[in-house]
Amino acid sequence: MHLSGEIDYSNIDDIRAVVDTLAPSQPARLVLDVGALRFMDSVGLALLVHLAHQIDDVELRGASAAIRRLIEITGLEQVLRLV
Repeated sequence: MHLSGEIDYSNIDDIRAVVDTLAPSQPARLVLDVGALRFMDSVGLALLVHLAHQIDDVELRGASAAIRRLIEITGLEQVLRLV
């Protein structure tokens, strides 16, 4: 899945609707290309945590320094793989 732009309160419902379509298939692995993601706030982090609880292997590819830092300072690199 490719994420770009921003993830915040203004668009989280749209993003969650797309992500929720994955739930019935229960994939074992999810790769998120976040290279074009410029901003993510706490609702974006909550979405990633939600995904990590549903899917065994969640991988974030191409994270910018800012997104990578956000994942690291929140301790989420323990449940999300940064590649």
